[in-house]
Amino acid sequence: MNRKPNFIFEPGYLFFFMVFFAYTLGMLFFQEYILFAVGLVLLCILYFRMRYKAEVRRKEVLKYIESLTYHVDNAAQNNIVNFPLPMIVVRQSDNTILWCNQEFHSIVDQENLFGKSVCDLVPGLSLSWLKDGKSVCPGDIHVSGRSFKVYGSVVYSQPGSAPTEIILSLYWIENTELLEVKKALADSLTVTSILLLDNYEEICNGTSESNKSSMLAAIDQRITDFVSTTGGILRRYDRDRYLFIFEERFIETFIESHFSILDSVREVVSENGVVATLSIGVGRGGSSMDEDLRSATLAIDMAISRGGDQVAIKNQNTYDFYGGRTTTIRRRTKVKSRVIASTLRSLIKESSQVLVMGHRIGDLDSVGAAVGIGMLCRSLDIPVHAVTRNETGATQNLIHYVKSNETYTDFFISPDTAMQLADYKTLLVIVDTNRPDYVESVDLLESCNRVAVIDHHRRTADYIENAALSFHEPGASSASEMVVELIQVLFAPTDVQKTEADALLAGITLDTKNFTVKAGVRTFEAAAYLRQAGADTIQVKTIFQETLDVYIEKSEIVRQARIYEEKIAIALCKKPVERISAVQAADDLLNIEGVLASFVVYPLQDCMYISGRSLGVVNVQFILEKLGGGGHFTTAGAQVKDKKIQEVSTLLTEAIDQYFEEQPLQNM
Repeated sequence: MNRKPNFIFEPGYLFFFMVFFAYTLGMLFFQEYILFAVGLVLLCILYFRMRYKAEVRRKEVLKYIESLTYHVDNAAQNNIVNFPLPMIVVRQSDNTILWCNQEFHSIVDQENLFGKSVCDLVPGLSLSWLKDGKSVCPGDIHVSGRSFKVYGSVVYSQPGSAPTEIILSLYWIENTELLEVKKALADSLTVTSILLLDNYEEICNGTSESNKSSMLAAIDQRITDFVSTTGGILRRYDRDRYLFIFEERFIETFIESHFSILDSVREVVSENGVVATLSIGVGRGGSSMDEDLRSATLAIDMAISRGGDQVAIKNQNTYDFYGGRTTTIRRRTKVKSRVIASTLRSLIKESSQVLVMGHRIGDLDSVGAAVGIGMLCRSLDIPVHAVTRNETGATQNLIHYVKSNETYTDFFISPDTAMQLADYKTLLVIVDTNRPDYVESVDLLESCNRVAVIDHHRRTADYIENAALSFHEPGASSASEMVVELIQVLFAPTDVQKTEADALLAGITLDTKNFTVKAGVRTFEAAAYLRQAGADTIQVKTIFQETLDVYIEKSEIVRQARIYEEKIAIALCKKPVERISAVQAADDLLNIEGVLASFVVYPLQDCMYISGRSLGVVNVQFILEKLGGGGHFTTAGAQVKDKKIQEVSTLLTEAIDQYFEEQPLQNM
């Protein structure tokens, strides 16, 4: 409405005719009939002339539009036919090719593609992403050695409320060269590694200078030969340490060879019969070489804490481990024990109280080590409690025995009670585990800001970090043995009560399997110290006694075991059993001729548990780490949630197969 007045007064035919018509009417009003007639005739002539010209212009415009449309359609058709990129039109219902250009023919190198399924011609291609409303295919499509990024759109849909046919167009953009450049760049990234001769002191002690020089030269030569194909940088910066920098492209080659340098170095034997072993820490994926060096340092520490003779690769957020065929190298010295003992004593004295916590479903070693820490606190007049739940079997026997001592009547408390007692000056001592998710109470661990860790298991990637004190020694037989060494530094045998000595000896006896596994010189020194303190082997034997039901249950587990690959015993318990029964059954299975390792799978609480045992040839820790578990060379365990027993059995056998593929038995 607002535009009409403006439209009337705009210059043009309408305005002209209105003025002319008003003039003609004016002539009639003033009775100028001749002028009125002339004006009327002129007005009619001009009108018809205007109509004629308008029709001519309309036809010209239509002709121009038709010509333009023809050229545009012709150009569009030519562009589609001669499109420089591969293009196809596909029926969505059956993925059938309706049309494709010559460029797409060159991709698949076939003729007569019409009517064929594009998903059959191009393996790995799925069109579900178009159905989800996406315009780009996720990932790259590889055809005939070339890589493509596929784009698509819906080009036709049958009109109506319910579409009966949908046609799709796909455009293929090649990115082969881009991916090659990207891979070349990734392969050229630097990887930093540290090589450490694990037992330098042991192989040099008692060895003549000439043999020592030749032996170290042989190790140097083996390492040089190993790295020579990479073109990397190898420098020895300490008597037993090497820095090796190489490109990322070679890491897969090392992994495929299972880091053969570990086997090569083990061929070097000193005069005193000590086999040389090598550990490697690798740092990769960092934002700088300095970050990779820090990662390599953490990785070599991880490899050593896991027993040495292995490779630890630290990626950005995870660790990968290879090797670990030999038993743990003992590195402890009394100097280290003295320093740790002094530090732990200071931490205890500065605390308002001490809480001691082991792993879930505690055993004799975790309880014995807790009693040992209780002895340290008792001597310093610091309140102390051990955090446990309802234990069974021999563990329950030991707890009842310790409670019979009036000093330890209230020693054991539940996690809920511990949470109520904890304050900001509480010292939490973790014994017999280094994994935060394996402790008796994760909430208690997260609530205490002062934590000390004493453990003998090989360290896993998810260990307890930022501890005020970390006494980690995979060469020790048990956590109880480690605690005894700390007590030895600070107290005479007469300061240890008989109950405390019995508990510690029971812990050592359990983890050494009656001093037959991992029992070194220091183990017997600890046992001798406890014997001087009044430890009674008969009392320890009594603690190990089991009920007839447990004995029958253990025998039933052994009865249903099967031998896998002629060297691994696996027992599957479909019904819940006592943990002590499963553990002892795993030990008993090692008595079968030809068996090198045993595994018992059993349901307990809300998940499936696996107990693994070995005679020292097979590393059960490496096997169970693949299932999220851990432990050390001859004793390990794992917990698998949300799986049935047959599924866990399949996962276990796959882990065993993978282990022997990486570490063939004949090379052990």
